[in-house]
Amino acid sequence: MLAAVAIWPARAADGPEAAERFTQVSGINLADLPSFDELASRFGISPVTQSGDAADYEARTCYQTLDKMAVLEFFHGEVDWGFTLRTPMRNDLHCLPSAALGGSPISVAGIKLGMRKSAYARLVGESQKGSVNHSENLFQYVHTLTDTELNAMAERGRKSGYPQNDPEVLRHWDVVITLSASFVQGHLTSLRVDRVETN
Repeated sequence: MLAAVAIWPARAADGPEAAERFTQVSGINLADLPSFDELASRFGISPVTQSGDAADYEARTCYQTLDKMAVLEFFHGEVDWGFTLRTPMRNDLHCLPSAALGGSPISVAGIKLGMRKSAYARLVGESQKGSVNHSENLFQYVHTLTDTELNAMAERGRKSGYPQNDPEVLRHWDVVITLSASFVQGHLTSLRVDRVETN
């Protein structure tokens, strides 16, 4: 997959690593690979839906702000973790209103629902793919673990029963962060952030 996206380079002036700021919302960092138990502990217990299997597997859970003006939906598949911040839809009754979210607006590195498309572009860079009502930006970089991070990862693997290999093979990780935004009449109605990290 990475070879396929390598021809679609990031265009952010401050470098693709800076896109990590968009992977954090309401105290949750996608780089930490948050579990649904962690989400439930922070936001409350909301139903988790699952679909597909193996490479097509995906699990989702969602929460609403107390004023019910915004929905924050978390998802993860086999190798990706992500969230969608969007305006509510009719079938969002199962999304738990969470006091931890408070009321609107929720900010993702300065991005807020309702903002103008031009203001959004100033934060994330010009759209690399899209249309009048849609915008996509992709950021790609290599995450090199420090010795401390590498040793912690090796220790977690050992405790989980994985075979002990040369830890250096886990030193470098390819990270791809994709932002997909939808607009209605020039105003943001949905932001999907997807983070994939593979070795």
